[in-house]
Amino acid sequence: MVATPDSGSDETTTGASAGAGGRDVTGANSRSDFRYRAFLSYSHADRKWGRWLMRKLETYRVPKRLVGRETARGVVPAKLAPVFRDRDELSSASDLSDRIQQALEDSAALIVIASPASARSRWVNEEILAYKRLGRFEHVHCFIVDGDPESEDDNCFAPAVRYRIGADGRLTDIPVEPIAADARAIGDGRQRALTRLIAGLLGVDYDDLYQRELVRRQRRMFAITAASVVGMAVTATLAGLAVMARQDAERRRGQAESLVGFMLGDMYERLYEIGRTDIYAAVGDKATEYFKSLESDDLTDTALAQRSEALRKIGETRADQGELDRALEAFEFALELSESVTTRQPQRTDWQLGLAETHYWIGYVDWKRGELDAAAAAFRRQLQVIEALVTRGDQTPELLRDLGYAYTNLGRIEEGRGELDTALEHYERVRAVNEQAARMAPDDLDTRLESGFAHNNLGLLLMRMGRLEEAERHFREDLEIKTEVADAQPGHGLFRGYQATSQYFLGRILEVTGEVAEAMDQYAAAAGEMRRQFSETPDNHARAKNYANYERRAGDLARRRGDMTEAALRLGRAAGTLRSLGGDHAEDAEWLSDLAAADIAVAFLSLDTGNLPHAELKGLEAYGVVGQLMSLSPGDVAVQRAYMSALLLQGELARLRGDEATATREWEVLVRQMHDRVRDSYDPDWLAPYVVALHRLGRTKEAAPYVQRLREMAYRRPGPALALLE
Repeated sequence: MVATPDSGSDETTTGASAGAGGRDVTGANSRSDFRYRAFLSYSHADRKWGRWLMRKLETYRVPKRLVGRETARGVVPAKLAPVFRDRDELSSASDLSDRIQQALEDSAALIVIASPASARSRWVNEEILAYKRLGRFEHVHCFIVDGDPESEDDNCFAPAVRYRIGADGRLTDIPVEPIAADARAIGDGRQRALTRLIAGLLGVDYDDLYQRELVRRQRRMFAITAASVVGMAVTATLAGLAVMARQDAERRRGQAESLVGFMLGDMYERLYEIGRTDIYAAVGDKATEYFKSLESDDLTDTALAQRSEALRKIGETRADQGELDRALEAFEFALELSESVTTRQPQRTDWQLGLAETHYWIGYVDWKRGELDAAAAAFRRQLQVIEALVTRGDQTPELLRDLGYAYTNLGRIEEGRGELDTALEHYERVRAVNEQAARMAPDDLDTRLESGFAHNNLGLLLMRMGRLEEAERHFREDLEIKTEVADAQPGHGLFRGYQATSQYFLGRILEVTGEVAEAMDQYAAAAGEMRRQFSETPDNHARAKNYANYERRAGDLARRRGDMTEAALRLGRAAGTLRSLGGDHAEDAEWLSDLAAADIAVAFLSLDTGNLPHAELKGLEAYGVVGQLMSLSPGDVAVQRAYMSALLLQGELARLRGDEATATREWEVLVRQMHDRVRDSYDPDWLAPYVVALHRLGRTKEAAPYVQRLREMAYRRPGPALALLE
């Protein structure tokens, strides 16, 4: 149970805001000089709700008959603005904690958007605690948007909401009954919940406010009806003349919508195939200009759906160029339009798929930023839309492929969190879905491609699980499929890019198993194809990053097998290409990980060739990038791998300088911070540097079980770890 905002409950009667240490909180909000009417606290995953609620609150006009009334909350104001939303107002803050604390002190109420995401958010919980410590327990209002208040696994209330705080300002285990408005469909619904929340903020009775809202709407409808009656007389006179003009306008509008549909469909796909991001970005911009030129009456649902599609194309282009903030802006606008048309016409499968795709792209931006919880929430919304279509019977190969995409995205999130068994379940589901699609359309190239992607995902995951033989089999099956598809359409740049990616991953498993010559051939082929494509489309940053990574792998393998000239050439290309993208990717966690890996590889090459000063320089650069990554996304697997490599490198550099104390400290940090992850891991990319660090520290007995794991999986990658196995 939750107490509604108009119920009159307080901390004494409901336990929702029991005083800290029995402190008297009478008049805690008696001051009238609050800067903000409310402080809006929410998780990044609920930012859409945050914007909606803030807009509704700040534009709400309090009924005139209530303005000036004395209530338990004070004098009823004419409006609820301003509302503090920290994501908007602290972008330039130098001391986030101090500014938030000040904003909380300056807010007459605290509104918490309650969902499983906010319940898990450390910052939401801290904001609630800080507000309660001010003695304003009865002024905390929850607005439920997702989850279940009665569930332990999917609870929507943060701990600071669910439990009382003690005299020391810390949470106790004494439960309380939160004050909440329930915006879920199974609760009050969005509009009634908003009215309940406003009633609680104003200190007025919900029914009184709700009835006044009904009166307001009835008056508005009466005015509209009266005006309509008068207008009907005039309209009837002009109707005959308007019919022919309307028919002509509809014909022209239909032609325009058909042309825009072609631009955003077939034309766009062809431009994407050849990597012409400059042109297909212009397509989206031109389509948007067209929509802006239309009168509101001309914006049919078809036009709105097309506008949403155009915004997605613009967002994709911005995301490819590393402009994540501007990309997210386009995607969120697209989502607003897509939700409106799919609500009115839920039977349109193509529009539902557009909605699912928009959820994906929002999750993609979050993923690129390393915000895995927010990304997972968006991907789950994508999956919900597609599963609803499948459930109602729309089972086509295309829809099944989309279902596979959604499970793949969730699998990648679980991989990033280190939940490999859960990720494996998702990927096995993807393979099953794609096999079903392949049976329905055996000659469809796109369906064949998806089967290849499923094998690739399984190969990568199985390699991390130490099941190298199985991983190699999946990588070879993937490459066979991608080669078959690319050969079927040799001029298709996108298909050739997929083939190159498959060659790269096959090279990785071959390198780990010691098949160095074949691994080098696969790396070289992949890098060669992507270098050609990158030279043809230098503005395509996705191709540039792939090219740089393939060159880095080839260069590092060349170093390990003793070809320092080729290593220097390839690693120089890799690092140079990545740095050329830096202006557009400063907050891209993936790009930062790639850059750190390239700098570390160059530093090890400098060590092997006796150039210690250059190795020190590159190592310092890599260490700085890794530090930025750890603050941006400390839980991401790729980030932690980069961190481990950087520590190993710093130890080697210190040892060569003769600074044994620093070397020991770096290796001990590596072992201490990575022990829990490596303890049960069979990932060769984790185990190899870990056992090397243990041996550098002289802890050979402790390293023995991990060395044995590498032996059991037939690990043969050239390097210091392999020397310990022999």
